[in-house]
Amino acid sequence: MSTLWAPTFGAGVRGRTAWSVGVGGRGDEEEESERLADTCPRYTYTMNDRAFLGRWTGPLEMTVRVYLLLEQMLCKLQMVEAFRVLIPYSRTLTHDAVFDAYLDGHRAGSYHAWNAAGKEGCPPAWPELDCEEPEERDGDPAIIRDMDELEFNVDKYGELLPEIMDRLERELGTEAYGVWTGFKGFCEKHLG
Repeated sequence: MSTLWAPTFGAGVRGRTAWSVGVGGRGDEEEESERLADTCPRYTYTMNDRAFLGRWTGPLEMTVRVYLLLEQMLCKLQMVEAFRVLIPYSRTLTHDAVFDAYLDGHRAGSYHAWNAAGKEGCPPAWPELDCEEPEERDGDPAIIRDMDELEFNVDKYGELLPEIMDRLERELGTEAYGVWTGFKGFCEKHLG
C-alpha cells in the first residue's frame, strides 16, 4: 500500500472523493486515483424498463403541464367573475357621483350668477347654504333634461366594462376549451 492510499482506507465516500480528486488533480498518481475509484463499494440497482416507465410517467407529466396551463386561464375567468359582482355597485356609485357633481355645479353657478347680479343672500333655487338639491328640481325642465342626459351618458359609458368582460370571458373560455379538447383527443388517440 502506498502512502497516499493509507489515509483513505476505510474512509467514507466523502473522504475517498476528496482524496481521489486531489490525487487526480496533481496528475502524478493516476494509479492511486484509479485504485481509489475502483475500490469504492458498488451497489446494484433495479429499475423498470425505460419504455414502460416513460409510458407510465409521460402522461402524468403531460397532465400536470396541461393543468398548469388551464389553471392560469381558469384563474383569469374567476377574476372576470369577481369583477362582474362589482359592476352594479360601480354603476350606482358613478350615478351618484355624476349627479352630485352636477348639483354642486348648479349650486355654484346659481350663487355666482346671483352675486354677479348684485343680489344678496341665497338664490331662490338654493334657499339654504347646506341644501343638497334645488327646491324646484322636479319642476324645472332644464334640470330634468340635464339629469336625463346625464343618466343616459352614465348608462351608455357604463356598458363599456361589461362588454370588455364578456369579450375577455369568451376569449379565455375558447382558449381553455381548445387546450382541453386537444389534450382529450391526444389522450384518446395515444393513451387509449
